[in-house]
Amino acid sequence: MGLFFCLDFYTLLHWVLKSDFEEYLVKGDERFSPGTGQSHFNIIISYNEDQGWQNYFNDTLDTYRQQFNPGALFDLFEAHWHLAKTAGYNRQNFTTLIEDLFMENLLCYPTDSEKIKNFGEYQKKLIEQAQIGTLEDHDTLWRDRCVWQTLLDELDNVYIDIENTRLKNAEVDQAYLRRFGPAIIQQMELQTEIKLLEMRLFYLRKNRYQ
Repeated sequence: MGLFFCLDFYTLLHWVLKSDFEEYLVKGDERFSPGTGQSHFNIIISYNEDQGWQNYFNDTLDTYRQQFNPGALFDLFEAHWHLAKTAGYNRQNFTTLIEDLFMENLLCYPTDSEKIKNFGEYQKKLIEQAQIGTLEDHDTLWRDRCVWQTLLDELDNVYIDIENTRLKNAEVDQAYLRRFGPAIIQQMELQTEIKLLEMRLFYLRKNRYQ
């Protein structure tokens, strides 16, 4: 079907993986029941709109990633015109490709997004580089990729820590406003009233001595 729609290898890969994950996600959702529950589409939309379902989404994605078998997907692509090997992949670097896709959280993006397109272009360049040089060069390239991915993961953790700190600060600000907000508003109103009274007193004194 992907070939019928003229999808390139990376778009097709993302489409297959995303479809499989969404089926896994929805079937584990308590709201889903064939013929009687909410529709597949409405459930998928709710993960973007309802913050309460975000934890379920994230937990399910982690579980799906842990149990996913890249080798089975590689075999599936090979059973259809050797799509993986034609794109320059063997079992090892195909597994790395899948891991990269998960690392960049690409299952949360539409298949036609710029994010997926850019991911595909970058992976194509890596494959082109891997086809040049000796086996030692190839090993060095993949080792460097692993180091680079590790650094990206560490950077993601830093971003997460920053975001968590920002959220905690926002919660403190909200708690402060909930507790002292009325008093602050009352203080501002009193300060405004004092200024108005001072202005009235000033004009009264001014008129009195004219």
